[in-house]
Amino acid sequence: MSSKQQRNNAFRAPPPSPISTGRGIKCAGVNNEILAEFLEQSIHIPDLILPEPLLRTDIPHQDLPAFDLLSLRARDPKDGAAVGRLVQSAVEFGCFQVINHGIPSELFARAEEECDRLFELPLGKKQIVCRSDEIRFGFEDIASDAVEKTRIHETFWVDKNEDLMDETMRNVWPEGYKNFSSAMTNFSAALEKIASDILEILHENLGLDTFDLNELLGSENSSMLCLYSHTGPYKSLSARLSHPHSHVLSVHHNKGPSSFYVYADHGWTTVNLKPNSLMITVGNVLKGWSKGQCKSVIGRPVASDKHFVSMEFLYSPASQSISRSKSAGKGEISLLDHFLIVIGILFLWHLFIRLIA
Repeated sequence: MSSKQQRNNAFRAPPPSPISTGRGIKCAGVNNEILAEFLEQSIHIPDLILPEPLLRTDIPHQDLPAFDLLSLRARDPKDGAAVGRLVQSAVEFGCFQVINHGIPSELFARAEEECDRLFELPLGKKQIVCRSDEIRFGFEDIASDAVEKTRIHETFWVDKNEDLMDETMRNVWPEGYKNFSSAMTNFSAALEKIASDILEILHENLGLDTFDLNELLGSENSSMLCLYSHTGPYKSLSARLSHPHSHVLSVHHNKGPSSFYVYADHGWTTVNLKPNSLMITVGNVLKGWSKGQCKSVIGRPVASDKHFVSMEFLYSPASQSISRSKSAGKGEISLLDHFLIVIGILFLWHLFIRLIA
């Protein structure tokens, strides 16, 4: 007998364990030693070298430009270079900061206060308002006990176009929802104006076609406000590397930290935030709309041991607003203007005929 045949006989697979019979159940452990020896010889698990977990100190740092939004809105010819740098930041980094955005500190403070009250609701009420595939608003990742609450990052989605949200929240939170709704409405309107102004600049300077945007957005897409309650460090930075809601731009406001994580090109980067600045990140819709010119990124604040709230406005404009801004920027004449011009010409012609008659 060859050595190969001897090895095969020595470590052949053990017979199946006996099954129960009418005379009783035999122990299935009689072949344990043979089975263990067979598995040891036949199964070879490779030695895997897994990457070390990514620590916050290991994430590279990137200097991110900040732009004066007040100057950009004025369309001052002197700021032409700044506009070019903003477009370049959207292309190279997929994000940038804006300062002098015009939102008063009182509006920020009121929105933050109402967010804190929202996330302090009892667990039972939160479970009534849970987000799902059918319902776009509500809570996600809610803590089920006190221990989990010390390391959880809860989320609440605000859908301003959903009447069902108002009805549900008024029933669940009758004593506080009116103030919350008012604060979120005013805060969303301010963030939407900022996102609209920035998108108008990108639209003008990247030569984007409005028709393409209509196709990408579809009829069901709309802007959303996402509220976050952060408690303790993240369990994993790599969780949710794609946003669950398609959008053109995101405007981020963080109450606590002065640093921000940005995920792009299969890696994380840390950026420092200037005081009273807002973080702007490019969404997947703008990346597709620009034919890949702009880089789409995921952003989240750097978590700490202290509790804080952050807010992200996911902007998806109405196609009509883009069309109007493009026409206004190029000085084109509207249909109403054409009509008035024709009426004026006819009036002058009629007056001329009467004078020479």
